[in-house]
Amino acid sequence: MNIQIQALSKIYDGEKQALNEVDLSISPGMLGLFGPNGDGKSIIMQILATIIPPTSGKVQIGPY
Repeated sequence: MNIQIQALSKIYDGEKQALNEVDLSISPGMLGLFGPNGDGKSIIMQILATIIPPTSGKVQIGPY
């Protein structure tokens, strides 16, 4: 299954920006997201799991 993320942004309380127009293409075989604390990895996973909605952007999951 493929995941396509386009211009994904998340803003909290109208001012704190957690993600800023993230573009990412994930193909089968990718096992994780790596980066320093505070880079938005958990926010991306919460959006993919539909726990929280994005402020803007598009996520497509499946064989598109």
